[in-house]
Formats: sequence, structure tokens, C-alpha cells
Amino acid sequence: RRAGFGRDWGSAAPTMMHGMILKAYPVLAGGLGAVEAARKLADEHGLGVEAVRSIHCRLFPQEINLVPHHRPTSAIQARCSVEYWVAATLVYGKLGLTELTDEAVRRPEIQELLPRITIGPDPTIPHDTNHIVLDVTLVDGRTLRLAQYPFKGTPEMPLREGDLAAKVMDCADYGGLPRAQARRAMDMLLGLEELRRIWAS
Repeated sequence: RRAGFGRDWGSAAPTMMHGMILKAYPVLAGGLGAVEAARKLADEHGLGVEAVRSIHCRLFPQEINLVPHHRPTSAIQARCSVEYWVAATLVYGKLGLTELTDEAVRRPEIQELLPRITIGPDPTIPHDTNHIVLDVTLVDGRTLRLAQYPFKGTPEMPLREGDLAAKVMDCADYGGLPRAQARRAMDMLLGLEELRRIWAS
């Protein structure tokens, strides 16, 4: 590509950071897999909150100290809470900036679900994936093990144009930017290499 666009950036080591990650969700990079795994529960298994008895999230050990808020009651706490990321994904069906507000965190369905979700370290999870494994126990006694790697936004699974559009619109909604302006800005950015002139006015 022109001007070297498209070259890999990031650590040369064989880890999840070997290239550039454009996060699909507004959480820590190590927690992206938790959101993807929670979505699997609904998308692939057709199960909702009412079917879940408990969920235990197994993390790469060094990640534990980065997510200290197990029963968040505010947006600030929820940003560092694996339990909330999973609960919000199940209750709202997605996790974006609009799900990271005090009102969203304090919703009764969320607070009722949080005690059923726990986290713990798992030394068998390799650093090169840094994924999160969800051990789900259902009300009917069945168990499921869910994990996702690579997850959306990694070099192995880059965000598609539709994913990017959804992310831009979520940011626009959260920031109060009219959607028409957000779409125009997104169209310009997607066609940046084709613009004949760039200027500020």
C-alpha cells in the first residue's frame, strides 16, 4: 500500500499483541474474549439470563489485578469488571459505551445477575492468547464451556466495515453527535486514501 499503510505494528513476540488491535468493545484488551464468549451463549446456544445458574470466568493470572470490581455499582467500576462485561452482554445483548453508564450498571436485572458470576486465575491459559474461559452452569443442570480466540479486532479477526460502523455509531450516540455527521465522518475516513485534498476549515 502507499506510504507503507498496512504494515504490522506491535510486539514482535508471538502474543496477542503481535499486531494492532482495534477493540470491538470498550473494555481491557484481555477482556475482549469474555464479551465474545458471553455472546456465544445467546447467539449459538439461544440461552438467556433466566437459563443461567452460575458463570465462572477463568483468566490469565496476571489479569486478575486489573479487574478488581466484582460487584460494580458505577460506570467507573464497571470498566474494570469482568463480571459486569459478561452480565451486560447477556442482559443488553451488546456491550458499548451506552452500556457503561451509572444507570445501565444499576439496572436491577444486572445487579441480580452479578452475584452469579465469579472470576479466578487459570495458569493453563497461555499468554499468547490471553483469552477468558467461561464455565457456565445452567438451571437445568447442563454445563457449557465457552471461549473465544481470536476475538474481533485482532489481526486474525479484523473488524469488518459493519463492525466499524456499529462502533462509530455507538460512540456518536454516547457523545451526542448526530448520526448523519457520524456517517459522513466515517465515509470520509474509509475513503481516506482516495481523497484528493485534506484540509481544516
